[in-house]
Amino acid sequence: MNAPKPYYPALTGLRAVAAYLVFFCHNAPDRIDWRWLPMQSWLSRFMEEWGVGVSIFFVLSGFLIATRYQVQATPTRAWWGTYLRNRFARIYPLYALLTLLAFGVAAWHTPWASAAPGTGQKMALQLVLNLTLLRGFFEQHIFSGVMQGWSLTAEECFYLAAPMLLIGARANAWRLLLYAAGLLGTGFLLVGVGQLVKNVPVLGSGGFISSVPFMLGYTFFGRCAEFLAGMGLALYVTRRPPPAASCSQPGPFTLLGVGWIIVGTALTATLRSTLPFSEMTKYHFCLPIYNFVLPVGIVLLLYGLVYERSWLRSVLETRLFDLLGRSSYAFYLLHLGFISSCISVFMIGHPPIKLVELIIVSIIVYWWIEEPLRKRIAQRSR
Repeated sequence: MNAPKPYYPALTGLRAVAAYLVFFCHNAPDRIDWRWLPMQSWLSRFMEEWGVGVSIFFVLSGFLIATRYQVQATPTRAWWGTYLRNRFARIYPLYALLTLLAFGVAAWHTPWASAAPGTGQKMALQLVLNLTLLRGFFEQHIFSGVMQGWSLTAEECFYLAAPMLLIGARANAWRLLLYAAGLLGTGFLLVGVGQLVKNVPVLGSGGFISSVPFMLGYTFFGRCAEFLAGMGLALYVTRRPPPAASCSQPGPFTLLGVGWIIVGTALTATLRSTLPFSEMTKYHFCLPIYNFVLPVGIVLLLYGLVYERSWLRSVLETRLFDLLGRSSYAFYLLHLGFISSCISVFMIGHPPIKLVELIIVSIIVYWWIEEPLRKRIAQRSR
């Protein structure tokens, strides 16, 4: 019989916080009147940096997958089949439904009589790349369909790699550093492949891993440090189990992690506000902070939420935040796109109010669509 898997309710609540950070990153900077505040330009830029929520998702994924599977991961066909089916059930059904909706709406609104030649073929190619989760490798197609779904390509790559990484790392966690170097090296090699195939139809025209900044910003190979940082923390926690919640003590790591994330985000906002370069160059300049500095703060925060007693942990462990966390994936997929646009047009689109509206919709979608589909698919693996 398998031992019960550890569950950290505060980390479920943290998923909701991460999703809401991404929402404000995409919705607030251009929709909120900052003129009455000092440093209004910087504050708007600071909120644009709240895309750090995606980094929190990636570190959390590394931690949760390693916590769940580090002991039982085995290189057998039966285990892999069950593992992949469970991961598929968790991520894919809702994403596929929303992708089909997005392309259906796009096809409905396309003026086919006056459309440019090849429009239909391009849309069909993008649909295939979206449904196969390959779109995240192609710069020209990465934001097609459900725009924010680009991160699922990195997520699925991690799911495929995680068991083998765990089998090696559970014997020696320091191997994670070697894996990070190997994955980054593979990413640089794939950039070279992208240059070699740039004149090949589909691959080249789609921008297959077309540059180093693209690889570092959008692929699992460039973002691997975030996932591996979460895995490293999970391996540490397994060897040093935290005390029961009632016995945990206050400590500095929760506050240190929150402070680290805020300072790191403020630093990137300041750099992108003041550096005398193009927006793209400033983004490239900040990539090392996004990929390697901010994950340190996220790990510190997770450590604090697991080991320490704090007001933040108490809030995130409430039943409300448990529900918000469980429905956060639906929220993430809904916060941009057709349904989000409908809310803006037919309801109230001001960001704080729209946040509440989207939360309600995402909970309904979680209860009635996402979770029933997940259970039905997962039951077939038993």
